[in-house]
Amino acid sequence: MLGIANNRLSGDAMTERKNAGIVSLYSFIEACTSFEKEIFAKAISLICHYFDAEQVFRIVDKNDFERYFTINEIQKNENGEFIRDEKGEIQIKNKINVKYYDIRLKNIPKTEGKRDERFKAWAEIIKTILPIMPQLASKILPLAFEDTDNSAYRDIKEIIQNYEEEEKSEKQNHKMQLKQERYSLENQYLQAKISNEKAKALNNVGQANFQMRKDNLMGKRTDLNK
Repeated sequence: MLGIANNRLSGDAMTERKNAGIVSLYSFIEACTSFEKEIFAKAISLICHYFDAEQVFRIVDKNDFERYFTINEIQKNENGEFIRDEKGEIQIKNKINVKYYDIRLKNIPKTEGKRDERFKAWAEIIKTILPIMPQLASKILPLAFEDTDNSAYRDIKEIIQNYEEEEKSEKQNHKMQLKQERYSLENQYLQAKISNEKAKALNNVGQANFQMRKDNLMGKRTDLNK
């Protein structure tokens, strides 16, 4: 930080240097904040003045949502007639207005020291929990990257989600395959059993026919002897 060689400084000296640099950054941050306020105040005034026609906007976030909304939307009834208010003016929905909101934004310097400390804390948590409950890895890692302000947080979360979905799909396919194989084996067993029963029935019929013929022959021989 500050363009000096820190490799020969102690940990305390490096911390003091960083803190001194942070203090010196506050005046710069305050100047940038006031400049941004002036710029955006003018931008908001121009937006409210020129964006007076009906327009459709599309808000897209890669991992979260996709939504459409219309500004300056003229209200009409079922017959297509304009809806007017008490003053006789046409009612407009989602008209751009400048209002006050309970949101406070504060610019603060971002330091790597706090980030490193958080990452070390998460590393200790991961080392403690994962040997006991390794199945929680896919849940803990996204939280760790999000808390440490890592830019790869969304990509890692998406990779883990895709992996879990693929694993779930593979398990379902494996279950379906096992179910089909089981059904096929049961079907083959039933067919073999039916074939066996048919063979037994044919065998019994053959034996019965053979016995009947034998009895008939024995009866004829008896008659001849008489």
